[in-house]
Amino acid sequence: MPAIATFTLVYMVQNWNAFFNALIYINDSDKWPLQVYLRQMLIESADSSMSLDIEGFEYGPPMKMATVVVTAVPLLVVYPFLQKYFNQGMLLGSVKG
Repeated sequence: MPAIATFTLVYMVQNWNAFFNALIYINDSDKWPLQVYLRQMLIESADSSMSLDIEGFEYGPPMKMATVVVTAVPLLVVYPFLQKYFNQGMLLGSVKG
């Protein structure tokens, strides 16, 4: 069980943060993963004034900060439940002394 939890957690973090491959290979903005969309939103807001108007919605600084927090919530929710198994799985093959 610890090894499976460790592999699951590492795989989940890797795919959740899949940014570079999506940035290179996906040109359609409707198919972008959340991280690429978040990057685009923050870059466009840095170029404009204090607020960003996309498709009729105005995004101010509180909305941008809330979006960044929401993208981190799934990993923050899952990690505490898998932490015990993750630590055991990481130490499973270590040398005991």
